[in-house]
Amino acid sequence: MKVRLASITDLDDLFALENKAFTHDRLDRRRWRHLLKEAHGQVWVAEEKTKLLGAAVLLLKKGTALARLYSLAVDPAARGRGVAKLLMEKIEQAAISEGSIAIRLEVQEDNQAAIGLYEKFGFKTITPLLGYYEDGSDGLRMEKRIKGKLPKGSLKVPFYPQQTRFTCGPACLLMAMSALKKKHKPSISDELNLWRASTTIFMTSGHGGCSGEGLALVAADHGLEVSLCVSDKEVPFIEGVRSSDKKHIVSVVHEDFSKRIKKAGIQRIYQRMELDALHRHLEAGGLALVLISTYQMHNEKAPHWVLVVAMDQRFVYLHDPDLEDVQSVTDNIAMPVPLDSFARMARLGRRQYSAALLLR
Repeated sequence: MKVRLASITDLDDLFALENKAFTHDRLDRRRWRHLLKEAHGQVWVAEEKTKLLGAAVLLLKKGTALARLYSLAVDPAARGRGVAKLLMEKIEQAAISEGSIAIRLEVQEDNQAAIGLYEKFGFKTITPLLGYYEDGSDGLRMEKRIKGKLPKGSLKVPFYPQQTRFTCGPACLLMAMSALKKKHKPSISDELNLWRASTTIFMTSGHGGCSGEGLALVAADHGLEVSLCVSDKEVPFIEGVRSSDKKHIVSVVHEDFSKRIKKAGIQRIYQRMELDALHRHLEAGGLALVLISTYQMHNEKAPHWVLVVAMDQRFVYLHDPDLEDVQSVTDNIAMPVPLDSFARMARLGRRQYSAALLLR
């Protein structure tokens, strides 16, 4: 028996293995093709001569030190021969070689054999998943820390995924409100209402995003104490708007936001958020909405809001509300981003604009 990286020539065998190993929540051919050709990760297979006995998929969250065991499948005829153990050892080695500090996975709560295997490899349950699977069964989210410990409280902030392509800021604010106000339950109506109140109207293309000023106002309106750090006094996002008429509208919106922020007594500091100050704020029980460029994570230079939930000496931990094609909440909660990478992410465009909301 040997373990090797899979290639597109394994597509048929992987699809056949999937149908042998699972009765529901199966990966279709299209998904396997994506995993083999496009996904940011690795597919490993165990084989004997030319027969495929098992497969494991490791996904790597770009721009972070987080890995996920996306799938582990073993041919029923080969169970009990150590195939899963061999693949798990290879997956962990691969994660370490990629610089990951943690591996996460999801497993059905009644799959005691799989849970036992994961526990032997050092995985611990971090979250129950109610009604998570296709057949309505419950699951567990498990994690193995390869290096260090997850900062205390980083998983206690409820996760809420954005429901549109343009409401990352409101989705982050809803997560913060759920954590800081406790009784608040996010909804898509809340998300869209927050967006309408904080949008810049126009951006480079499509619907307008939300500025720090707009989000600060709605955060204060909903009972949060907020301070806003922005790197300069220029109108945010305006350099990406080509039409002069649209530039004028964005400027008018920003001027109105600025007047209302002054009237509301919201502190606006014209300086970049320093990591030491951010750490102190988080240690004191606060949360932070931070504007980043998505280039390091998604290869697109677009503004995007994330929620910073924790920090230690090496990493900033983010809740990212944008769930991509093969991702789940498991990939996007408390994502460990190296401090130097985060510092680069948190600067947007040629003018290196930055914005952060400190919430209490």
